[in-house]
Amino acid sequence: MTQGIKSLFGIGRFQKGIIVISFFMLVGVQLYACYMGLFAGVEDVYWENGLLENVQVVTLFAALLMFARYLKDLPRYNFIINLVMTLLCFTFLLRELQVEDFDIPTIFIVLFSGLGKWIFLTALWVVLGLYALRYFSVYWKNFQIFARTGFSILIISGGVFLLLGDVFEKHIFPTVHFRFYEESLELVGFYLLFVAGLISGQQMRLED
Repeated sequence: MTQGIKSLFGIGRFQKGIIVISFFMLVGVQLYACYMGLFAGVEDVYWENGLLENVQVVTLFAALLMFARYLKDLPRYNFIINLVMTLLCFTFLLRELQVEDFDIPTIFIVLFSGLGKWIFLTALWVVLGLYALRYFSVYWKNFQIFARTGFSILIISGGVFLLLGDVFEKHIFPTVHFRFYEESLELVGFYLLFVAGLISGQQMRLED
């Protein structure tokens, strides 16, 4: 764990700059949404298609691009982790987007919404799972190394925030502003995935 945290400080200056800027943007959005939603009574900021949900989509798309960006640069037996994270971000993105509301060809609406969306995503995950099974022993060894990196700490932390958001969505802790807490926690989780994607190329090469 200590080694993983230390590895986060070994990233490049450019990545650090992006992380700092995006962090303050995240804090700004959260504070604005908190004031408007909890104190000014403007609940639209955290409901469907509100500020928080729109920022989530942008953050997820950025995370997806970061993970996909390094796929071609990573060694064969390391890129599978980025591939999994790319598909995971794509899955979250389709969950957040209401594709049927966009003015796009019908084929995309059928493919990326409703039952078609889940069939399409399930097929992608099955294909990826079968590919991973082909080199399971190698990937398992790399996964054990990956689990000790700062990259994995960010992904696990992001997952924790997403689970906490799900707790509020399911009303396990009943509260008047449950949707605000759900969307805010999910945004933090997606932001951590974005940071993980940003540093993934360097972290995965270091662990090669």
